[in-house]
Formats: sequence, C-alpha cells, structure tokens
Amino acid sequence: FLINNLLFVGIAFTVLWVNGHPITLMGTNIVQHSEFHETQRYYYMTQETWNSTIDRLFELNLRTVRFHMQPVPQFVLDIADERGLLVIDESTIYAREYVLKSNKPLYLENCKKWIGPWVTAQRNHPSVIIWNAENEMGVGWLHWMTSPELKSLGDAIRKYDPTRPVNYDGDADVGDVMVDYHYPEKYSEEVKGSIYSWADSVHPDKPTGVGEFITHYGKYGNVNQWWQGTWVRGMRYVGFSDIRPYRHDWALLRDDITPKIRNLINGFAPVALFDTAYDNLGIDPLMNENYPLLIAGDTAYRTLVLYNNEFADTVISVEVLIKSSDVYQALYWYNGDRAPH
Repeated sequence: FLINNLLFVGIAFTVLWVNGHPITLMGTNIVQHSEFHETQRYYYMTQETWNSTIDRLFELNLRTVRFHMQPVPQFVLDIADERGLLVIDESTIYAREYVLKSNKPLYLENCKKWIGPWVTAQRNHPSVIIWNAENEMGVGWLHWMTSPELKSLGDAIRKYDPTRPVNYDGDADVGDVMVDYHYPEKYSEEVKGSIYSWADSVHPDKPTGVGEFITHYGKYGNVNQWWQGTWVRGMRYVGFSDIRPYRHDWALLRDDITPKIRNLINGFAPVALFDTAYDNLGIDPLMNENYPLLIAGDTAYRTLVLYNNEFADTVISVEVLIKSSDVYQALYWYNGDRAPH
C-alpha cells in the first residue's frame, strides 16, 4: 500500500512486507509512565534527546518502537521520518480497572470519536508502520471487551487510513489481520525452557507478534536482561513477525557495550548466523561462561541458521571461527550474491 509516496506496507500470509521486502519487526516499547517514572520520565521524548535516543536504538539493532498507551508526539514522528525509525502508533485505549465501571457502549462510542482526530493528525508520517487500536482490553489482561468490540475499533481506524495494518497489542486473535500476544512466559516471571517453545502460538495464516515479554526489572530482572537477547533468536526461528521485549531501559540508559548488551545486539542483528542447539542451552554459557564440553576426537554436528532481515538485497559473506584452546581455524562457510531470508 502507498503511504505518503514513500512507504509501502503489506501483509502476505504470515509475513509483513515493507517496500517489497519481507520484514521481521524487532524493537522495543517506550514507556513514559508507570514503573520508574521518577527517574526516567521524559528521558526519551525531549526534542533535545530524541535524536541521541535513536542513535542508541540503532546501535542496539532496535529498528521499531511502540509508544506504550499513548499517541506519538509530533516532533518524535518528524525525526523518525528523517531517520528511518519504524513506529507502531498506539491509541490511549488502555486496560485499567477503572474502566470496568464505565458504560461500555458509551465508552466505545467516545473511543471512536477520538480515533478520527488521532489518525488524521498522524497518518501522513511514513515512519508510522502499524496502528495499535488498544492495549490489553480483551483477553490480554482486562477481559472487558469482546473480540468484535475490539475489531470495531480497528474498523474505525480504517475509515481514516485503510493503508496500514491494525494491531491489538496483547489481545491475541480478534479476527483482524494481525495477532499479538503479551507475556506468554507469564508477567515478571523467571524465563525457563526452550527458546523455541512458542512455535504453536504462531498463527498459520496471519502475522503474529509478541508485543511485550520478558520484563527487565523485578526479582528476575538481571537474569531476564540476558534472556531478552537470547529468546529473540528462538522467536525469529519459529516465525514471529513482530518481536518486542517489554523495555530496554537497562541498555538504552547506558553508553557502553557490556557482554549482556552485546548479546542483545547479536539477537536483534538484521543479518545474523545462529547455532540453534547452542542458543537452546539458554543464557548459562553467556552469563557464566559454562560452555558445553567437546571431547577430542569426537565428531560434532551443528545446525547454523542464517538470517537476512535487511530491507534491501544484501551481499553476505560468513566466516565461522572454531576455537580449541589457543588454536583457531576459520571456515569460509557462505558467500553469495543474495542470502536467503
């Protein structure tokens, strides 16, 4: 679809397309309220700091941002347009207990009145790639709106912009063009199990996303920060099209590249080569340098998966470095005019 003569966004079965190229959205959620607001509120959002925030996002290989429960300020979109940052633009329709006391038909009517000015004010920004109709009002958490009621919000958005996909963050499949989950591992819990264990959640006919997962704070926050870079590998492998750990304040608010941040950068790299069996060991080898033992003379087999999530054709060369004590052997593994997606 043509947007502002600059951006073509489409859906083909389970894949999102941008300008004719399949894309996996890999990014973060930016929050200006709630947790830790006393130290971080507005950090990302001033005109003076937003360019440097984008610099850091790109350094971390975070190409997509969703502004949690709020439409995006105008200057944020202006700069995102110039810099090529992809934005998931979300409404203020947000799950909180106080709405349960509302007159639901009147609430829905007023929501749809508000949607028109919001969409018309921001639809000419090419950085906006998806409209988020709401957050967790249905099965995602509040269990207040039914799927047809949620979809009616998306239908209202399409009256003002039929060119972009509409998403419903955290409310699974509401019968529209996209599917989105929140916290399949359970909110603020320790991450366990195989990084490939969510394959059954990928819808067979629609792009499927996980808009929030693996919190970086709380009892398991420090460990989960390692997982944010590791679970992404498994989610890419099983076919999710939109991958956004809840927040990356822990990495954004620093200027350095620690081993933990390097793991995040590697997990989100548009062009990446992953060892599936090694990644499925979890974070122990990375966090504790507890590597699997190979006995001299044994034969070991590894399945390597090469990703190319760039927006254009890319020439890729891959070298695999094998190390045994202080002995290195570089194997020239792949060199082609175009790597597979």
